[in-house]
Amino acid sequence: MQPKAGIRTSEFWLHGILQVILLLNTIDVWSYMPQKYTVLVQGILGAAYAGSRGLAKVASPPPVQGYPTAPVDYPPIQPPGDTTEAN
Repeated sequence: MQPKAGIRTSEFWLHGILQVILLLNTIDVWSYMPQKYTVLVQGILGAAYAGSRGLAKVASPPPVQGYPTAPVDYPPIQPPGDTTEAN
């Protein structure tokens, strides 16, 4: 299954909206927090978005040689027989 295009994901739109809000704070249109923290939050959000898109596009690793790719159906373990001593 292919990942969705970036513009079609909710994380893209959430990231975009938050970046616009932080940009408004940076240029003093809306003062919510100090500007040095705003720029820090913008950087963290940008890195988190890039990381999440990278993880969404990572393919599953190929199976390791010699190991089964599907779970093995082992038979159930049988309890030992009667171990009591007969007198």
